[in-house]
This record gives sequence, structure tokens and C-alpha cells, in this order.
Amino acid sequence: MRWVHSLNQAVATSRVGSYFQLAERKSTFTTELRAGLVCFLTTCYILAVNSGILSDTGGTCTPADCTGPNKGQFDCKFTDPGFTACVQEVRRSLIAATAATSLIACFLMGAVANLPLAVAPGMGINAYFAYTVVGFYGTGMLTYQEALAAVFIEGWIFIAISLTGVRGRLVSLIPKSIMLATAGGIGLFLAFIGLQYSEGIGLVTYNSATLVTLGGCPRANRVYQYSIPDPSTEAICVNNPGTGAVEANLPPASSTYSCQGKRMHLPTMWLGICGLAVMALLMARRIKGSIMVGILFATFISWIPGHGASYLGADSQIRGEVCEYLLPLLPS
Repeated sequence: MRWVHSLNQAVATSRVGSYFQLAERKSTFTTELRAGLVCFLTTCYILAVNSGILSDTGGTCTPADCTGPNKGQFDCKFTDPGFTACVQEVRRSLIAATAATSLIACFLMGAVANLPLAVAPGMGINAYFAYTVVGFYGTGMLTYQEALAAVFIEGWIFIAISLTGVRGRLVSLIPKSIMLATAGGIGLFLAFIGLQYSEGIGLVTYNSATLVTLGGCPRANRVYQYSIPDPSTEAICVNNPGTGAVEANLPPASSTYSCQGKRMHLPTMWLGICGLAVMALLMARRIKGSIMVGILFATFISWIPGHGASYLGADSQIRGEVCEYLLPLLPS
């Protein structure tokens, strides 16, 4: 289109186009806009995934945040609703922190380094931080605060070796096979996260024998897992002082579940698979913006209420915290 060509020419000859070297790099303003939008759509998943991974450590929450009779005891982390509420608040804060750090890092990479690269928290190192170093709800080698101090020191070490040129020499010593294998391993890790239900389409789920199996079952067919520090009958079955009835003393259910029938019957899972298929077909035909089209296709379909794969409505299979916040703002 003529107006698009005129716009690209005007930006390319401007001070902005000269600074970002659009002509030298054989790029255009509209190409950069499309690339930036695709980059955002393919990386914004970290807002949910990064906060979900880091909040599994318990964050800054301590046994003092528990509200039950075991307040102050370490085991109250796994059963107390007050501690669970504190973790949810930490997760909301981590969402904001992830967005802010990604914004600052991407801006500096583009405006200062003048490189077309997106910079955001890495999922591999975050999972190592959460599940190996700190552990689930602080059951690892270090506390959350100690691990953050180690990350702070690590950051200054990376700055030092980058400024002195040592980092480049160290990278050159790594065999190419290891670099390729690392990239493939990270890709498989991210794909596995995307296949799970908590942060993905729910194609795979928990199995007590094989650990992972096919999922995709509706909520009515899910059996959720519980973390019970004391599995004795006396600890699980307690008498209610008010009614005298025996009640189950169970902690909040985890996001991990097993399917009891109706596997591969989840509409949202099939919507995700269809979105992936749209991307693959468009990429095979070399259509520009194929990834963006696939993501927007699945997004817009999920916004239509009244069907099994909808994000809105009382019968939604994927309602979460974001939906709970947005629903009161929508017109009745």
C-alpha cells in the first residue's frame, strides 16, 4: 500500500530511523512494529509463569503469616489458609515486578544497546532458584532472602566480567554442542510448562506411576493432590468443637491433579492445539505474522462467552485470578 510505503520512507529518513539504522539493516518501520507485537505476544506468558514459579517458594511469607492454631510453626505453611493468602499476594507483586523489569530491560536493550533483542526473566534459572535452591515453601538449602542476596551478588559478578571482556572469552570456551543442547533443553522445558494445566493447555497431567500422562479432562473429572505433613488419622480427621462432627483437616488443594475419565475432553486444550496448528500451517506457507495470527486466533475465540473454551462465564474451565478481578468491571 502506498501510505505504508510513504510512512516507512518518512521514518527511515528521520532521526529515529537513522539512530536505529533501519535502512542499513534492511528493515522498515512497519516490519519493526509487527516484530515487536509478535515478540510481546510470544513472551508475555512469563507474567503468569514467572510469578507462579517464584511464588512456589513462599516468597517473603513466613509462619508468622499463618492464621490458624499452628501459627509460627514451620508446618503451618502447607495447611494454613492465611499463609496461602500471603502467597497469592506475593504472586500478584511478582507479576508487577516481572512486567517492570522486562520493560526496563527491553527499553535499555533497544534504546542504549540498539539491538533488536527482548530481555526478560529466564525460566530455567528461575526454576532452579525456586525448586532447588529455595525449595517449595522454603524447604530447600537457602531461605528466600539468602537466595536473593546470592542473585544480587551474581548480577554484579556478571557486570564485572562483561565490562572486562572475560565473559566473551568464557563463552568462546563452551563447545558448540553444549550451547545447542542447552537451547534445546530450555525449549523442551518451556514446552513442558505449556503442556501442563497450571500455566498451559493441560495436555499432560500428574500420574502416580509414570509422573506424567495425558490429561485434558474437565473439572468434574479431576482429583486434586494435597500436601499433608502428618498423614495419621488423628491429624486428618478432627472433631469440630461447635458441632461435634468429624471434619477433614486438609490443606488447600494444589494445582496438580489426576484425571478420572474423560481424558482429552477439555475444550480449552483443543483450542490451544488449534491455535498451534494455525501457526504451523501459516508458517509452512511462509505467511508473515503467522505466530501473531495463531495467538490472536486463540485469544479472540476464548473471549467469546457461552462455549466450553471461553475464558468468561460461570462454566469457564480456565477461570483464574485475572478473571476474578476483571469480572466485576464488566457490564452485567
